[in-house]
Amino acid sequence: MTKYKGGYGKSEKAIMFSDTDKRHAELLVRLRRDGLSKPQFFREIISGYISNDPDLLSFITKTKYRLSRVGKKKIKKTNEEILQGNQVLKDFGITEGDLDFIFDLIERGEDE
Repeated sequence: MTKYKGGYGKSEKAIMFSDTDKRHAELLVRLRRDGLSKPQFFREIISGYISNDPDLLSFITKTKYRLSRVGKKKIKKTNEEILQGNQVLKDFGITEGDLDFIFDLIERGEDE
């Protein structure tokens, strides 16, 4: 297993993809109008996706239906499970910081 300097989650990685010059220009115009930089925008989108933000989940669900990457029953079941999981975390008052702490403990291999 590779050790990261400063621990897991501290090393930065580049996320890159290609798109058309027209869409790139449209993105830059919209970001400038909204007062956001590209890194800010993409980091926020990624954070919302990772944390199962309900607003973003709705968009992702529509995207999955449109692209037909997964069966409709599976999409519906996955969304229900995500919403139930979010509700459980909310009911128990578990925050993002609590989850980070738990994953840090698991990474270090501490059983206590």
